[in-house]
Amino acid sequence: MAGQVIHSMKAVVHKARVLQKWWRQCSQRLREQRERLALRWERLERKELTIELSKFEQPAPRRGAMALPQLSLEEKIQLDIVSKAARLHFIEHELRARRYFLLPQIATWEVECKDWQKEYEEYQIGREAYKSIDMKYGGGQGDGFKFPPTRPMHLPPAHPPGEAVRGMICIHNCPGRRGDQEILDMWRRCRQDPESYRKVTRAVKGGKQTEIRKEDVATKRESVKEVQRPRSLEEALEPCGKDFGEAGQDDLVRYDVDSSTMPGGEPPAESAPQIAPPC
Repeated sequence: MAGQVIHSMKAVVHKARVLQKWWRQCSQRLREQRERLALRWERLERKELTIELSKFEQPAPRRGAMALPQLSLEEKIQLDIVSKAARLHFIEHELRARRYFLLPQIATWEVECKDWQKEYEEYQIGREAYKSIDMKYGGGQGDGFKFPPTRPMHLPPAHPPGEAVRGMICIHNCPGRRGDQEILDMWRRCRQDPESYRKVTRAVKGGKQTEIRKEDVATKRESVKEVQRPRSLEEALEPCGKDFGEAGQDDLVRYDVDSSTMPGGEPPAESAPQIAPPC
């Protein structure tokens, strides 16, 4: 019996270590994704601010005129650029909401992958059958090979690696352009309001929705710890409030419970309703 208990405890410890190892790898991957997106954000933000601020550049003063002190373009960009803390805060919550809202698409993708796996197995069986009789397979419609479904991603689409390595031109239908527009949309929303990221909401009574925030979860955990914290002897002996309030004399009479008929009870008043004492 003791051996089974020890074996079960070791199994629990092993599962906990596996879970901790998975979370360390997962948190590191999420951190790297946020950092890459933050660098891409900053590069696009500088490009947009350069175009925007260049429109308001004043021409050079005429010869002999007094030149007024002006800020350089880089100084103007530093004044209008979003701070690093606000950028990382916005990206963290935005990607968190994107991962949450992507769950239905991932479920659909898993079903499509199972269907594709069945079709691929049928394709392999048909190909082997035609090969055994020295015939070419794939003459009918739908007999050719199909690529597996593309897994949905919560990150904005990136540019192909060839653009940076080989210096290729970004074509008009490049997925990276769509990703750049998504990042610029994040930047514009963050520029107007740093808390305007997409929020994960939960349904409550009355049809209203509230945001699920890390601060609320931490506060709830602290309140649970406060309730579960052992109280002192004096606090434990204090009388607690009654759930249904104090029962009146009329309620006691209605349910045949009268304190005057009990040992040590006070005699009832003349105007109080009377009940028959128990036999």
